[in-house]
Amino acid sequence: MPAQDSNSGDLIGNEEKVSSDFVKVMRYVKDELFLRVIDIYSKDGLDMGKYLYNDYMKNCKSLVTDLGAREELTPKWSGYMKYLWSQMVVKKSYRNWLCLKRSNAYQAVQDRFVRK
Repeated sequence: MPAQDSNSGDLIGNEEKVSSDFVKVMRYVKDELFLRVIDIYSKDGLDMGKYLYNDYMKNCKSLVTDLGAREELTPKWSGYMKYLWSQMVVKKSYRNWLCLKRSNAYQAVQDRFVRK
């Protein structure tokens, strides 16, 4: 887990905000990111600095923070975004969201073939 920035501590300690932001990121992963990584997902993509982490920092910033897409992250928000990421990786949430969506998509395709 990254060191807590003194400014992001109030965000990290707010369980309601953390839970709400988990849901926002989950919806993004299932509805948007899944379609782009369905064929290239690998576990090492969850490492900091890799594709999925960079995508999260870029595309989930406006979902989680009150910043616009083009605004730079302040130290407060940067620490919070890293904290959320580390929690999602430790709890395997991000991986599970991608896998669940993929499993559901493959099941739907399989069901279509069985019906025909």
